[in-house]
Amino acid sequence: MSKFQAISEHYETIEVETFLYFTEGFTGNSVSLAACQALPEAGKTEELPGSLELVINNKTILGRNLITDIKGLWSVIADLVASAHKGQSGSSWFTDQPARISFEVAKGERIIVTVESQKTKSAISVERRQLIQTLRQAGLDFFQTLEQLSGQAFPYQIQKLTSAGQ
Repeated sequence: MSKFQAISEHYETIEVETFLYFTEGFTGNSVSLAACQALPEAGKTEELPGSLELVINNKTILGRNLITDIKGLWSVIADLVASAHKGQSGSSWFTDQPARISFEVAKGERIIVTVESQKTKSAISVERRQLIQTLRQAGLDFFQTLEQLSGQAFPYQIQKLTSAGQ
């Protein structure tokens, strides 16, 4: 998966990149999905450890330090993107952590993206169509790459993201 970046006519930037977490003993290393030739051993049968870096207008909303089940996080984001496409707000807890992500529809075709955990809270307003388009593209790339690497299918998530583009 490539690093996705979108710049709007309003000079807003959205950058999205997915990382997988490979462990060796008690240490680990995150690798961009674009550079992966295979999945981490744990990700073949269980949760897939990884992180999503989401930077909006140079503000990090999600960072590489938040290691989570990346399949679960991208599934949550697919649902949020589909809701936002319909003009609806939404929020969800991460599948394996006490952290929450929300998309709140705001005035002027904007969305307030918020990520909050027990320790931190980050929020920023961004143009709705640009956010949907960028996350849709990055999410489709994630699930299609994951299908190639794992042999598993993700029809529900791909359908959610595909319908958000129509």
